[in-house]
Amino acid sequence: MRLTLPSLPRPRQPSPPSEPPELPGELRQPARRLMLSRRHKASAGLVAAGAAVVLACFGVGWGTNADQRSLGRGSGALGISGTAADKATGDRAAAARAREDEAAAQRAAEDRAAAAKVLAAKAADARAAAARAAEAKAAEQQRADREIVAMPALVGLGPAGALDAAERAGLTGVTVCGTPEHDIASRSSDWRVTAQDVAAGTRISADRRICLSATEIPADHSIRDAVR
Repeated sequence: MRLTLPSLPRPRQPSPPSEPPELPGELRQPARRLMLSRRHKASAGLVAAGAAVVLACFGVGWGTNADQRSLGRGSGALGISGTAADKATGDRAAAARAREDEAAAQRAAEDRAAAAKVLAAKAADARAAAARAAEAKAAEQQRADREIVAMPALVGLGPAGALDAAERAGLTGVTVCGTPEHDIASRSSDWRVTAQDVAAGTRISADRRICLSATEIPADHSIRDAVR
């Protein structure tokens, strides 16, 4: 059995555009001018829009370049400013180090001066001590010289003359103690020293005790006879 499809209706063909009605002769020119004016305004609008777009793009590009140039100048300025700041910081650090070095040198000089003063004071004390020691030694020697004297020759002198000679020599312990039978206090001018404990010229202590022997010698006798 054959099926028969129903026939579909054909689409309608578009009718050709109808021609605008032909205007009368007196209206054709105004209508043409109106259409040309509209086209001219549309073209002018398109040109203005294109010019605006170009100007906008150019402005954006110029602004970007200007910003870049400004940023570049700013970056250079920042770089220069940073370099100047670093130099100033370095200068301050160098100045601080110089001040510290100067202060250290000043302290070292003061320490050296103080040490020199101490050494000078010690040297002065040492010189003074040496001078005092020398003076003490000289004084001791002088005392020793005074205390050690040479025994004078007293034999043949009278008792009084012998004691005077011993005192002039620096002796302080000389006495006439050896007298036969008579007290020397009752002697006459005939008394003479006949002996001394220490030989003449011997160096002895000034305070050594020395005994002189004396005897009365008659006028017609010589001291040699008494000494013999």
